[in-house]
Amino acid sequence: MKTLLLVAAVMVVSLPAVAVDTVKPIRTDAPPPPDLAVIRQGGDTIADAIPIVLPYDGSGTTTGYTNDYDEICPVPGFDAPDVVYSLAPESTAPVIVDLHGSGYDTKVYIYDENLDVVACNDDFYSDYTSRVEALLAAGATYFIVIDGYAGDFGDYLIRACAFEPWPDDCPDGAQIEGEPPMHDDYVDEFNGGCATGNQGPVQPITAPVFCGVAGWSGGVSWQKNFDYLAATMPASGELMVTIAAEIHTVVFQYHPTDCIDGAPVLGTSCDSCDDTEMTIVGEPGEEIWIVVAPFVYQPPGWFDGNEYRYRLEMNLAPVANHDRNMSNVRGLFR
Repeated sequence: MKTLLLVAAVMVVSLPAVAVDTVKPIRTDAPPPPDLAVIRQGGDTIADAIPIVLPYDGSGTTTGYTNDYDEICPVPGFDAPDVVYSLAPESTAPVIVDLHGSGYDTKVYIYDENLDVVACNDDFYSDYTSRVEALLAAGATYFIVIDGYAGDFGDYLIRACAFEPWPDDCPDGAQIEGEPPMHDDYVDEFNGGCATGNQGPVQPITAPVFCGVAGWSGGVSWQKNFDYLAATMPASGELMVTIAAEIHTVVFQYHPTDCIDGAPVLGTSCDSCDDTEMTIVGEPGEEIWIVVAPFVYQPPGWFDGNEYRYRLEMNLAPVANHDRNMSNVRGLFR
């Protein structure tokens, strides 16, 4: 679980599915020569790829490795060193490979057994780190290549998991959102808040567990469905919110609570790999707006339908101060 402490920092609310390569710094210094003493957390080539199983969390470096592979997505990586992992899924499912939090301008791609590209991404987050989602087949072997843009190299984080649909039930005593089913050209008049163009309804949170539905209104142009939710800051002055979701979802505090002067402040994201915990600090008794929305502007190619489920858990008792840095949260808000 990722634990994040929120502080006041205003950001813009546009949340792109993929950050487009425009003008980025190009690393001019050459990577170091191959170093056989480097701890091989990932293989240097496909022939010596390090096998992993799902779910997987790891870290490593491309420094001291050789440049063996490159794919254009949407730009070439030039002479960036790369490392390789292998994966043989036990069941056919969408698989997420995420490099968020890495320390350099990454690129990641997946090859199948024939070395055909299954998925490739350069910039998913605005800090130039990468993420891919691909439907992988049981019994086949795939190769995950961690590369760099324009010769860049350095330390990386890798997280991989398979999508697993949630059960239909919600915990006893939980609050059920109750929003009508989403469909093409759906207009959210239920809890759309500021996303409606004018200030629409904001739904009060009345229980420690809130089960909701996020998604998109399809049609000519896919639009995100934003859920605006209101909670009351407890006497401790800290409101802990844990979010879990079936697919990649953002959650953030909206402050102040009006659509004229308000704006998103620091938030986080979660997906089927992991849930996320954030602590909002404020004045006891004040109203806090929490906004939940899909990360991407339309469903992934493997996802069927207009909506998916998420769950919020809120601890209204005094909580410890989680002294951790907000890592690359700019990637959630552009």
